[in-house]
Amino acid sequence: MAEQTHQNGNAVDPDDGDPDSVAFHYIKSNHFRVVHVEGVIGGPNPHLQIAMSVWNERIAIPQSVVHDLNEDKSLGKERKKDRVGRTGFVREVEATLIFDAETARKIADWLGSRIAEIEKVTEKAKGKSEGENE
Repeated sequence: MAEQTHQNGNAVDPDDGDPDSVAFHYIKSNHFRVVHVEGVIGGPNPHLQIAMSVWNERIAIPQSVVHDLNEDKSLGKERKKDRVGRTGFVREVEATLIFDAETARKIADWLGSRIAEIEKVTEKAKGKSEGENE
């Protein structure tokens, strides 16, 4: 079935029967995954879009380790001097998001609303726990 449009150019859900509404369906891409974000880095790109790379932090994981073998051939102690890998922490960049300034404003507004929701719940819980201590 061909997609129908309103006079203003918005797509219409032909099964809806309501010409004053539009339905959006969220479908996860093949690359969908949940990403834990602890920070961002980025800025404007040459196309005047915002490039925002999101990262999480973790301790560096060794590339390889060597263990002694016990007399019974079970795994013994690690030879720390033979460990190969980075020291310190790793900031693992999970994805880079690219969007225009208007989308950035919408994301900022959305985040502000979510922060307000969390603060409201936190304040409510804080008030309850303070009341229990009296």
